[in-house]
Amino acid sequence: MAGSSTQILKIGNQSHEGGILRKVWADQFSLLMTARVLSAIASIFLGISIYGIIADTNTNYAQQLGRFSSNSNLGGLIGVGLSFYILSNYELLPGWKVLYTVCGAAALLTLLYTLTIRTAEPKRLVKSQTQRVVLSPEKRRIWMMDLLI
Repeated sequence: MAGSSTQILKIGNQSHEGGILRKVWADQFSLLMTARVLSAIASIFLGISIYGIIADTNTNYAQQLGRFSSNSNLGGLIGVGLSFYILSNYELLPGWKVLYTVCGAAALLTLLYTLTIRTAEPKRLVKSQTQRVVLSPEKRRIWMMDLLI
């Protein structure tokens, strides 16, 4: 599964890079909308693959998911600050072109990074048919609460 998640991640990054670059040179509304649709499809691929990669690691799932979420929020905060800085120092239309160029450069860096990722199959935790899982009373309460919610 990790190999397929990494492939989906690479496809998503390539689509995202293409969408960003089309936004840089878009001079018509139809081209801008095409680029936006391509970026939306890419973000779907990226979301699916990231959660799949995190789920396949089998260790520290909650910590890795929390780290991903906090890094994503930090990136959004940096992006808002960078966008404000760029758009406040340029006129409206040239500012957007500079903003999309900066986003394209960042997307290109992530694309190059994902193309160099080596896919290693994680160790699977396989339980035999004879093993039984015994939960402590504390974990039973948590499990029952999750079931009710």
